[in-house]
Amino acid sequence: MSKLGGTKNEKKKIRLIERDGLKCAYCGRRMDYMDLTIDHKKPVGSGGSLTDLSNMVLACHQCNCRKGVLGLNGWLEYEKARLLIEKRKVRFTRNLVKNLEKGENDS
Repeated sequence: MSKLGGTKNEKKKIRLIERDGLKCAYCGRRMDYMDLTIDHKKPVGSGGSLTDLSNMVLACHQCNCRKGVLGLNGWLEYEKARLLIEKRKVRFTRNLVKNLEKGENDS
């Protein structure tokens, strides 16, 4: 186990924390040092820089996994669609509850 800030990735992480603070760039949640991961805004596999800090942000594990190999634009489109589906689920559930309650009152 290395000392804090000992490896190249840890040094990058510390520089990103100095730049952006201890929060996920995608969901905005404050996180502990150990809970933040380094994410490449433009995936390395799509030509993004592996080493340039301007291509890196700190992300919580959940957001980093959800973004996966998507670039920022692809991830934003995915998130919009995911949130739209969640809104529809909530609306459907509310209507279902309202109809079930209405049915109970009719008896």
